[in-house]
Amino acid sequence: MPKDKEYCDENPNICKHNVIVIGNVSYSSSEGFKVSFREQSGGSNKLYTPKELKDFIDYMKSKGKHVLVSVGGRLSHIEWKSIDLDKLKKIVKEYGFNGINFDLGDSDIPKNKKNVDIAAEKITALINSLRHHDQHRDDFWLTFSPDWTYIVAPLDNLGAGKSDLPSNFGLSHL
Repeated sequence: MPKDKEYCDENPNICKHNVIVIGNVSYSSSEGFKVSFREQSGGSNKLYTPKELKDFIDYMKSKGKHVLVSVGGRLSHIEWKSIDLDKLKKIVKEYGFNGINFDLGDSDIPKNKKNVDIAAEKITALINSLRHHDQHRDDFWLTFSPDWTYIVAPLDNLGAGKSDLPSNFGLSHL
């Protein structure tokens, strides 16, 4: 954070957005959650201390921005039956994120009703726990970024049943 000017004065291209995703959390059953604050493309080599990140998140929230952490992506695999979201909850609370984006690749999308129900139950419990723990979590955002094929395929009848994914995740109950 600059000491002599407002960050948003120096970085209007970042501050013009109302949602900022600054971290990525990948998951594997063997290693659990790993937090990264580098671009997945490797476009940035800048390393930030936890204090710098927390200060940045607090600053952006003071400007009315939603700061999300993204879970999943190309370096991740979520096994909904065995995933424990408690460490993710600790990351969200520790850094002060006010949103989570689930970046779901093909292997992360539940393929049957049983796994959809498990995923929905775990995500709902996570969000309810975050909201219950902090009385100011009414503005907590939950977003999903599934692979594009799961959005487009139902339109041309290639992905039967995939169009029900958002409602199957129980989004109407959050």
